[in-house]
Amino acid sequence: MKRKIRRSKNYSVIKTILGTATITALVCFGVFCVIRYREEQQKISTESETETQTQVQNVTDRKDSDRQITETTTTENEESSTEIEEDPKVAAEAAATPKEVAKNDDGLKIAEPQFSSYENDDHSVDFYGEVPNILDEEATCTFVFEKDGERVEKSVGLMPDFHMSRCEKLTLAQSELSVGEWTVQLKYKSTYAEGESGKEKVKIN
Repeated sequence: MKRKIRRSKNYSVIKTILGTATITALVCFGVFCVIRYREEQQKISTESETETQTQVQNVTDRKDSDRQITETTTTENEESSTEIEEDPKVAAEAAATPKEVAKNDDGLKIAEPQFSSYENDDHSVDFYGEVPNILDEEATCTFVFEKDGERVEKSVGLMPDFHMSRCEKLTLAQSELSVGEWTVQLKYKSTYAEGESGKEKVKIN
């Protein structure tokens, strides 16, 4: 009878130890799971923060790049604006300097005179001519008028001009040209150049 009681007590002790061990194991497992869960959450949080920082850095880099492009464009525009502001001066200098023109067999520049306009009133007629591609100090402009076998030639000098050779105004009395349609041609002759225009029609009232 005593042996049975002793075995029963041993069994109870073992059962208690096993129960305690089981509970301890469950508690440890629970603690392990909590620690593991926290580590996973911390890892996820760290990765999220890293990703956020990367995105923020990318946005910052993009803004810096856009700012550099904007500054470069602004600088180029300012330089272009400066060049544009200088263009009128260059154009003025180019206009003041006659372009190189071809020469004829005599070594004279080939002038391109133009009969530009005329003014007709009851008493006289005024004629104007110019030579855009030549700049001379002295030259002779000869206006040649023709009508039905008639021929009238009148010559004038040059007017002062800094950009081209401009003929002085030719004024003819009405009595010098009969009423009707005439052709007029301008001839140019200087020490350095010569040439003639085509024939144009003028109507004398």
